[in-house]
Amino acid sequence: MIDIIRDRHINKDFLHWGRKTFTTSEEEFFAYCQACKIVNSENFWNCQEISNSKNIIQSRCIESSKGVFNSEDIRHSTDICDSSFVQNSHQVFVSSIINNSEKTYKGENINDSNNICLSQMISDSKNIFRSSNIFNSTEIINCTNMTNAHFCQNCSNVRNSLFCNNLNDAEYCVFNLPVDEKRFNLFLSQYDQYFQT
Repeated sequence: MIDIIRDRHINKDFLHWGRKTFTTSEEEFFAYCQACKIVNSENFWNCQEISNSKNIIQSRCIESSKGVFNSEDIRHSTDICDSSFVQNSHQVFVSSIINNSEKTYKGENINDSNNICLSQMISDSKNIFRSSNIFNSTEIINCTNMTNAHFCQNCSNVRNSLFCNNLNDAEYCVFNLPVDEKRFNLFLSQYDQYFQT
């Protein structure tokens, strides 16, 4: 059995099946872990290239992570499902290229963000839904190309704005009305005080 496990030409799926189906000795289990490149990990099934991780199922290239299912290239993350290229993140589902983020569902290219759903290219933002190319923004729904925008919906190419709806190609607006930069910063500081606590 040890010779079969160590055979480089044996398909890893066959090894996983064998581990699940047959009782293995400690020596066989050690050989299985070596063949699948599993190091210092526990509670894993159908996995390859796992290190310092726990509770990993049907995944590969996992490092220092916990609670990973059907995913690959996961580093220092927890509660990851059907995702790839995730690093330093938590609660990521059906997503890819996620860094330093939490609570992401169907997201792509998400960085330093929280509560992202059905969105892509999001950075330094939170509570974003069905949007793309969002930077330093919060509470955004159905928007594209937004920077420093908060509580906005159905907007595009908008910067430095608060509480706007159906607005395009605008800057320094509050409730869809243009304001000067000083007044906007005053509104923004009040927003931060009451909504960001």
